[in-house]
Amino acid sequence: RPLSSPIFSSELSYSMISSTFRLTRGQSVIFEQLLRHEVCTKGLLYAALATEGDPKIVDVHLCNIRKRLSIHPEIEISTIWGVGYSMPRTSASFAKRLIQSRFEIPATESEYDQVS
Repeated sequence: RPLSSPIFSSELSYSMISSTFRLTRGQSVIFEQLLRHEVCTKGLLYAALATEGDPKIVDVHLCNIRKRLSIHPEIEISTIWGVGYSMPRTSASFAKRLIQSRFEIPATESEYDQVS
């Protein structure tokens, strides 16, 4: 599956996610893909990072994201063994509402609310 466009706009989206959850840019890129897709393969997440090097960086980022999000038990990231990762719709909705409230983005039935 191709990479989808960011939720808001590329750098703005990563910036809002980073600011809301105190994530690095790489962590924000991965988190944003989890918000957009029901299931993210490790390959998709690695491609989203647009980096070269060890693909295990995805696992490292996920571990650090989970640590940062431990203050938000409503946000769950599940491991799908042999495939990748997923975020339940309820977790994604909660995270999106946090971003919306922090940046005063009106809630609408737009592409923002859709999960592919």
